Amino acid sequence: DHQAQRRKRWIESPALMPEPLRSILRAFNDGPMLRFLEQMTGIKNLLPDNSYLGGGIHRVSSGGRLEIHADFNWHPELKLHRRLNALLYLNEGWQESWGGELELWAPDMSHCVKRIAPVFNRLVVFTITDRAFHGHPEPLRTPPDVDRLAFALYYYTKERPAAEISAPHWATWQTRPTV
Repeated sequence: DHQAQRRKRWIESPALMPEPLRSILRAFNDGPMLRFLEQMTGIKNLLPDNSYLGGGIHRVSSGGRLEIHADFNWHPELKLHRRLNALLYLNEGWQESWGGELELWAPDMSHCVKRIAPVFNRLVVFTITDRAFHGHPEPLRTPPDVDRLAFALYYYTKERPAAEISAPHWATWQTRPTV
């Protein structure tokens, strides 16, 4: 826990996951999925991260939240540019009253552009730039025994458009405007 992300846990090491989960993650990093993502986004030569740095399985408990932020942009070990996120939600029976919507914000942080409920089997794919602000900032209102679960996979390229290149950084946290 820290101020910007509360009650969030994750497992990024495949060695700590049961085989069925490792198998699913491998499928998301395999050729057919990479080709699908390239075709869908127009970003060519996507590369997976088989170490799942910051990704893998994410779990947020009741009361948890993740403030609005832009993700880290550079994989320090692979020396690659982070380009895409894919989140596969695993929440059967999710109720709207529990909150937990992924919020996608305008690049100038003026307003939330889209809210996406974390319902079972929903795949959300979005590009990563220094101004791709997102999160689920409102505390979850789930019962104590219900968590918000997702597979989080990140994809990289060796190059990226010059206009998108910046110095390597970790998450950059944002303050939401007051309404």
